[in-house]
Amino acid sequence: ELAKSACVERLSLESINRWDRTAAYIIGSMESTTVANGDGQLIWHLANMRSLAFGTAEADGEAVVNGKIEDMLFAGKGALDAGDCPRAQLEIDKLQQQVVVPLMQSVIQYAIDNENTPAASTSTSLASGEGFALALIPIISTRQVDDSLVIAENMVFQPGQQPVRDGAQTVTDAVVSVLTNLNLRCGYVGSSSQVEVCRNAGARAQTSTAHDRTWATTAAAGLIVLVLYLA
Repeated sequence: ELAKSACVERLSLESINRWDRTAAYIIGSMESTTVANGDGQLIWHLANMRSLAFGTAEADGEAVVNGKIEDMLFAGKGALDAGDCPRAQLEIDKLQQQVVVPLMQSVIQYAIDNENTPAASTSTSLASGEGFALALIPIISTRQVDDSLVIAENMVFQPGQQPVRDGAQTVTDAVVSVLTNLNLRCGYVGSSSQVEVCRNAGARAQTSTAHDRTWATTAAAGLIVLVLYLA
């Protein structure tokens, strides 16, 4: 959004600089040029990790979603370089949607992992699941408040309460319920032998567009929470 603002103000070099920062915040400085040697800490590496469990990896091991993100980063930079702000906005919108996929996969994975964990457990898996949930909840809540509450009740720690008390399938259904709103196919999230990932995909689509302009803010807030948890 900052890159787009600079584009509107006809600050071409500044818009490109801000777009490059966007790429840096997605990929990070530790990521290798090959998937096998990847050691990043941000969304790019997370997507590659989750692609193995959810069957969403390309032949070279790179997550399908990362291929799309890379295309959008190049397309967005080209649009900004040409001063084509409306086209840049289209790439921004698509990019904001794609980066949510590894967050969804992570919440589903930790719901599966923690489903039978005792209430008194001190497993680090519970903390990881909560971190990813807190990154995703503000994004889900702009589209489906009820589903965001389901995720919170099952994934956010509450003293004496059984983790994932409603089951991993219920959490999965809540996570994927907004896919239609985000113009994402369930195939991007993938599949699992332990839950039916696509059973509820887009089932409760939000028809209103009233929350569209809050998307960038909530997505950024969610990603900041994630970075703090991974730090």
